[in-house]
Amino acid sequence: MIIGNLNKRIKLYNYTQGQDEGFGAAYDWNMVAEVWAEILRPRFTTGTMNGSADATLLTQGINIRKRLVEKGWRVEYNGDMYEILHVDNSQSDVLTLTCRSVEVKT
Repeated sequence: MIIGNLNKRIKLYNYTQGQDEGFGAAYDWNMVAEVWAEILRPRFTTGTMNGSADATLLTQGINIRKRLVEKGWRVEYNGDMYEILHVDNSQSDVLTLTCRSVEVKT
């Protein structure tokens, strides 16, 4: 890993259970950490969905230092939110997060 490439700040979010206030526990996205990252080039993958139509999936790769990150978490970068589809920990010092953009409902 080239430390100088980790030049962007991202926020990691985990979907966690809040306090039970009598109506069942509420779940919400909570920021876990703000870390330095390397933003890789977007990747386009084409294929067929259910054998009927062509589909294109746009994924974003993000490299960060090793830490606890799980599939299903979210990443915020420059005001955009991404869902983590895959966590590649095959290298000894870096995690590669494969993400896709998600719409945040307000």
